[in-house]
Amino acid sequence: MLDIIHTRKWLARISLLALMPLMLVACDDDDDSTSVDDRGYLQFYNASSNSSTTQFRLDDELVGSAPYGDVTALAAIELDDYTLTLERADTSDASNNVVVVEQDLTISKDDYTLWAMFGDFTAPELVAYDYEPSDDFEDDQFELMAYNFTSSSSQLEIYYAPEDGSFDEASYLTTLGAREQSATFDLEEGDYTFHVIEVDSGELILSTAEVPFVEAKTYFVVLRDDDESTDGTISLDQVTTSTFVYNYTNENNAAQLRVYNSIDELGSVDILLTGRAENPSFSAIDFDSASEFQTMPFGDYTLAMTEVGNPTNKYIENKLVSLASGASKNVVFYKSTSNVVSALVFSQDVRERVYEHDINLLSFANKLDSDGDRYLLKAYFVNEAEGETLESAAQVLTGVDFAKVRNFTLVSGDYAVYITYTDDDGVEQALVDDIYLELEANTNYMLILEPDSSAYGGYRISVVQ
Repeated sequence: MLDIIHTRKWLARISLLALMPLMLVACDDDDDSTSVDDRGYLQFYNASSNSSTTQFRLDDELVGSAPYGDVTALAAIELDDYTLTLERADTSDASNNVVVVEQDLTISKDDYTLWAMFGDFTAPELVAYDYEPSDDFEDDQFELMAYNFTSSSSQLEIYYAPEDGSFDEASYLTTLGAREQSATFDLEEGDYTFHVIEVDSGELILSTAEVPFVEAKTYFVVLRDDDESTDGTISLDQVTTSTFVYNYTNENNAAQLRVYNSIDELGSVDILLTGRAENPSFSAIDFDSASEFQTMPFGDYTLAMTEVGNPTNKYIENKLVSLASGASKNVVFYKSTSNVVSALVFSQDVRERVYEHDINLLSFANKLDSDGDRYLLKAYFVNEAEGETLESAAQVLTGVDFAKVRNFTLVSGDYAVYITYTDDDGVEQALVDDIYLELEANTNYMLILEPDSSAYGGYRISVVQ
């Protein structure tokens, strides 16, 4: 029997409600079964950087699910023997699951275990970490355990400093090798910064912002690979018994940016960003073309787009672009509904995944009905190899609007992509020629519906990796 505790997620609340009748049966006065106080406790943390969202199950019953760098809520489990499985969505049929790890498990009274999944998601490893949380805290105290879930084989030294303290003000906490767990430390409640030294090189590889801690609570700090970093650094997760994970990156990580020019009539353009430290630029970006990602210091920039070789002829100037530490963003140039050159700035997920792909869909289709109102569009992603049609497609986006970004995930496979609208007579019409999207391993995509006077319907779908 599962009892999900300390969680606010909708799915976990539904699971708890569904289990309540079973709990009442187990607690019947005439029942000689184990007391409801006899439980073991477990959580699952996903430390496999190229993984999909992974379901954590006991005897086919869902305990919780977690994408990379996330955790399930602490679950109270009745004492018994179980089969533990980790499952992912089937690439052949996203409505079904595939088991990636399976093993036997015995739950013992008052055992507390953090289960962590490591390694390549094609053949991951599952490791159990036992701990004993305190039930008798001193005033103003909390307890802390640290874990090294990075892929590096180097030992890491962890230091902590009060509030906004620098490394020079920090105190030593612990040294951890790969996949190691620390002892338990009792600290005073408050805000702390963490600093991490790679022992082999002596290099300071992480300094976080302030991390808050409150009294009478058990915390984990987890070092893991920073999946959004442009330079292979690490980050720190603050974990409790809930599903909430707070991630802290290196405050000085570089950011990266790329640009896409969807405006055919402008031809090639130059892009200049003006910042406090540097003034990055992109030269001769042709229409319907994307630049490579360019690394630059994090911070705030103003952007200008000009005619190639003629910086005085500006199509855009003083467009604000804000790049947080470690951020990856796109800037897409387009014509607004009033025919003004404009720019759309949005984040790009750069984490590589083995069985799924991050997709950003953008529409610059200004298709109007007889009253002059713009049609909302529908996007179908049809896995024809698995027998899907428009009517049976599992992945359909509705309400696709002009100059809005729709972010979603597709499991690996090949898809026919259709963009449609419903006309004034209520008939669904194709807006654009369909395309065939062959998803390549470890690749994320940007799909841009943009004007093309030579194409059917006046639009085409451009694919950017």
